[in-house]
Amino acid sequence: MKPVPATDRRAAAIVLTGGASRRMGTDKTVLRLGDSGGSGGPDDPDGSGGRTLLERVLDALTGAAVTPIVVVGPPSPITDSRPTLISVTESTPGGGPAHALATGLAQIPGGIVLLLAADLPFLTAEAVMALVTALSTADPHRPVDGAVYTDGTRPQWLCGAWRVDALRKAVAATGAAPGTPLRALLAPLAREELTWTAPGPPPYFDCDTPEALAEAERILSTRDAWKARP
Repeated sequence: MKPVPATDRRAAAIVLTGGASRRMGTDKTVLRLGDSGGSGGPDDPDGSGGRTLLERVLDALTGAAVTPIVVVGPPSPITDSRPTLISVTESTPGGGPAHALATGLAQIPGGIVLLLAADLPFLTAEAVMALVTALSTADPHRPVDGAVYTDGTRPQWLCGAWRVDALRKAVAATGAAPGTPLRALLAPLAREELTWTAPGPPPYFDCDTPEALAEAERILSTRDAWKARP
């Protein structure tokens, strides 16, 4: 991972892992991507079969010097192995992303916080910092509460950065009870929308289905094969 220079635009992060993964059929956060044969390829240096989806998100945040990182969802060996993480579980597990956001927000002191899904295999430190920079440098004459990526049609609510104070007010206004749609909490907030124009898949590409996971594996294997060329 290419390191990102530290800046004064600090941010925390909330990573949501508690989804039911119904379309995937299994806990998607522990699924591995990379060299599926475990042969120690470019994205699998230890031969374990690549990094998990959650590890990829956490590595991108670490590369962007994001701290603290709060993971909301069931405890897992991944979170247990990273002592600097804050791991919390919702009062109502499976209550949805808005409820999980409210749980994670209680661990954040203030400032800017990234809100991310745990199944973003192409999230990078650069993509993370682009969100933080967009929010930090927004036009002071047009105050905004957040910055999110958009696919050109709709905002990607689980790939964005937000002002903590604005999120606290939104949680108070909606209640963020279990089952509250995340869109109901975030859509009323003023925001910058970023379009991903760099080569390759966007950072908000998520792996909700076996087909999406297979596509991510195909993209990674093609990219790693290119990197390995003499």
